[in-house]
Amino acid sequence: MTMLMPLAFLLALVLTGAVVAFVVAFVAQMRFSVPGAKGADAGELRTYVHTFSRTLSTLGVSRSARRRHVDELKANLAESVAADGIRAALAGLGPAGALATGYADYRPRPAWIVGIAATVLTWLVTIFVHFQYANAYASGWIDGVGLTGGNVSGNGAHRNALAVSFEWIARSGTDVDVNVSSPWVWILPLAVFFIASRSWRVVTVRNAASVSV
Repeated sequence: MTMLMPLAFLLALVLTGAVVAFVVAFVAQMRFSVPGAKGADAGELRTYVHTFSRTLSTLGVSRSARRRHVDELKANLAESVAADGIRAALAGLGPAGALATGYADYRPRPAWIVGIAATVLTWLVTIFVHFQYANAYASGWIDGVGLTGGNVSGNGAHRNALAVSFEWIARSGTDVDVNVSSPWVWILPLAVFFIASRSWRVVTVRNAASVSV
């Protein structure tokens, strides 16, 4: 039974990740598609628009401004491709990343949503590792009691070199509860949130010239 819990937890984590990835891919396909584009051209244009939007996000352009710029770019691309073809349209605009850098004069913004998603995932993985620690400790206890043939009861606790604490309560030789705790359950998610969300942008100001599409 103790092994089924972490396996079920891992399965739920994998399924959740797969569903989230599918939804993100579907939304991205709808969001960055250029009206009227078909076949291979549609995929190439979608990649161009996605790169443009991702660069704007990296530079810290607000979500509302980013949507507005993306919509304008899609409209311009649809018109240019219909009139001159995809090659001429993309050549006229230049690389998507370079085009996006022209949109400035903003205050860089943290990526809060990315930070929250990364934090939740890190916390779930950390909890799963704690499950594994508890199972391994309990299995070692049971195996040790089985080898000695003893009938041990009582409780105790200890901490390893990684600051992971183990608390055990033994009612008999093979009936033992193990609780695992450590500061990593909170330290790792907080560190990941700070890095993934780019929280330092709160105190960073970027000024540059602003140009329109």
